[in-house]
Amino acid sequence: MINNSTTHIYPRQKIFGFFLIAIAFTIYLPVIFPYNGTPNGALFGLFYIISIIGIMFNPIIRKKFSVGVSTKKQKKMSNLSLFILTIGIFIIFKVFGTSGDYRLIWILIFGMVGVHFLTFIPVHGKLVGILGIILIINATIGIIFLTFPLTLFFIIDGTIKLIFGIIYIKLSPINW
Repeated sequence: MINNSTTHIYPRQKIFGFFLIAIAFTIYLPVIFPYNGTPNGALFGLFYIISIIGIMFNPIIRKKFSVGVSTKKQKKMSNLSLFILTIGIFIIFKVFGTSGDYRLIWILIFGMVGVHFLTFIPVHGKLVGILGIILIINATIGIIFLTFPLTLFFIIDGTIKLIFGIIYIKLSPINW
């Protein structure tokens, strides 16, 4: 844990920054190594799980890069956010899973990730809200402009997360 006598409202911002960077690369991989001409969902899933376990649930990383302990409210909001993401993705697959429209499914998932980031504001600060809004805008553009290739939105989504991850690492801990 970073030794600091100041109380920080958002103690795990730096860890979140590392996670965003890992997820950015996780988003780039399915484009670099596609499956049957589309982004490789299995590869994405594998590296997403590795990122979650290796960063977010890693006690060594938590101890080294936290500046305190999350509050009960922050833990509840984290759980709520993950629940929203899980239910949202379940609904997306339930409604569109058999359509064969992988582009729409991916774009909707990108938008759902943006929505779930909005509920992380009490956990990581207002910056994650801005991240969420930008991701929702990117997904909305993907829904409106059907001729834009899906890989473009993977690259944009990954790059947005990469930039915000770097910002979180460079500026953390920040209390806004």
